[in-house]
Amino acid sequence: MHNTFQGVVAQHDLQAGVTYLCWGDLAVRMPLAAHLQVGAPVTWEIPADQVRLPSNSQRPARPLDSQFAATVVRIELAGENIQALCTAQAVDGCNVLVITDAGIARAHGVVHGSSLVLRLRGEHIRVRPAASKEV
Repeated sequence: MHNTFQGVVAQHDLQAGVTYLCWGDLAVRMPLAAHLQVGAPVTWEIPADQVRLPSNSQRPARPLDSQFAATVVRIELAGENIQALCTAQAVDGCNVLVITDAGIARAHGVVHGSSLVLRLRGEHIRVRPAASKEV
């Protein structure tokens, strides 16, 4: 399962190897895609299992991770995992599907209506021009 969103290429940081996408009021990091023109509208995808709850460890965030605040609007148990549909607070009306281990979700207090911070694992983002159907 994938999340699919619309965004705009905001900038490329050639030295850091990062492309920034504007997604609502958020800047999302992904691997450098310098072939995309700054200002170009894009469609981007990320697998639902690569939208993560924050780490409880003291390890620093990965360089391509992007965090955002969200509210859980629906939660379902699916075997040993949960599927949580969350609304990104800085992206008007945009829902994000999260699939994670049920034990991890319980440890983070993920319940209907809860507010939490989610992490997009940027190395798993795939992008294409907005008019294109290919990934």
